[in-house]
Amino acid sequence: MKTPDKFILIDDDLVNNSIFCLSIRMALGRDDAEAFHSVEKGINYIKSEHGNTGKKLHIALFLDINLPVTSGWDALEIIEALDENIKKQLTVFMLSASFDTEDKKRALKHPMVYDYIEKPLLREKIEALFK
Repeated sequence: MKTPDKFILIDDDLVNNSIFCLSIRMALGRDDAEAFHSVEKGINYIKSEHGNTGKKLHIALFLDINLPVTSGWDALEIIEALDENIKKQLTVFMLSASFDTEDKKRALKHPMVYDYIEKPLLREKIEALFK
């Protein structure tokens, strides 16, 4: 896959968020990864930064499945309702620390999900995806 223009993570675990940003920097030499601890904050950022700006970027969105309040599955429904111009920019990767094979099957069947990745999202996984 071509290296995205932007990396966004939605995960309630602040340690995973730090590891994600560091892994992007180490693997790809990029400092433009954004991490959000809630679906609401992450989706609001995407809408405000990539909604009506006229920018057409390729955004890799890494979305944790198990989130409090709004799950990753709920987030997919919210994303599906976004403007087509925003959705076209997104490549969604579902993340989970669980080894639940049903979650993996469900994620890979979803039309908006590009891939399912087990956490933590370390440098080696980033390199394998984008190099």
